[in-house]
Amino acid sequence: MSIDNIIILALIIAGLIVIYILFSYGKSNITNIIPVVTVDAKQALIIDNRIWKDRVIGEGIHFMWPLIEVVAAKLTLKEHPIDPPKQTIITKDNIAIDVDMIAMIKITNPMNAAFEVEDYKSSIESLIITSTNKRLGTRDSNDIKVQQSAIADKVRDEINSKIKNWGIEVVYVEFENISYPQSITDANEKEIVALKKKNADILEAEGQLRVHELRAESEKILIQKRAEATKTAISEFKEMMGDVSSEAIMEFLTKNAYIDSMKELSTSENSKFVIYPSDTDKPLDKVVTAEYLAKDKI
Repeated sequence: MSIDNIIILALIIAGLIVIYILFSYGKSNITNIIPVVTVDAKQALIIDNRIWKDRVIGEGIHFMWPLIEVVAAKLTLKEHPIDPPKQTIITKDNIAIDVDMIAMIKITNPMNAAFEVEDYKSSIESLIITSTNKRLGTRDSNDIKVQQSAIADKVRDEINSKIKNWGIEVVYVEFENISYPQSITDANEKEIVALKKKNADILEAEGQLRVHELRAESEKILIQKRAEATKTAISEFKEMMGDVSSEAIMEFLTKNAYIDSMKELSTSENSKFVIYPSDTDKPLDKVVTAEYLAKDKI
């Protein structure tokens, strides 16, 4: 047999071997032995090497050893959600609440995510449900309502501490919705209305108190000014009449102020006549005119 025939026979045998290997892998695994693979952005392929160490390949075009290396897993490096089913939880004060949560995760170590846990998505989902039940079941419904964000952060931190070897990080956990029984909702609405009314009453009372305080302050200032004016008047009288006592001057000023007030009263639209006291030190015609002050009003 010539050399050319031997080469042709060898090529035929090699071709048959390749065909046999392809079909032995099955149709679904043919793509796993393609020697060149392209990896998209934010993706990672786990390459299972049957002779040497497994490896991770990222974005770009990569060569694979045919028949030796296969793609074991394809992972996304983007943040992606974990959305557990809605769950009913009994709170510490025996209120049944429906809780709907969502979490966002990202893979930080593709090799660990592929081999350290069987199914990281369902595993993290189970951890979210367990941690949420534990934390909400030990709190009152009112506490849950005001502490939602803090509780979600504690659930996230607890899960991260348990999956630190998985090469996965829980970015955040949040409550999408917490539904309370209708009776609790109605009671909360009444409580809100009562609280608003209480606050309005407090504001009104504080406003009235402030008005009284301002009025008292104004009267205090007015009294101080009158006292200063009286003191000044007494000083001026004593300069003019040094032999007159301060008590006599004060009595005169008091009576004079009383007469002035009667004058003002007589000019009021509702006034008809004014009666002056008869026990002044001076005759009335020496203090004011004897004219009938209210004659135009009759």
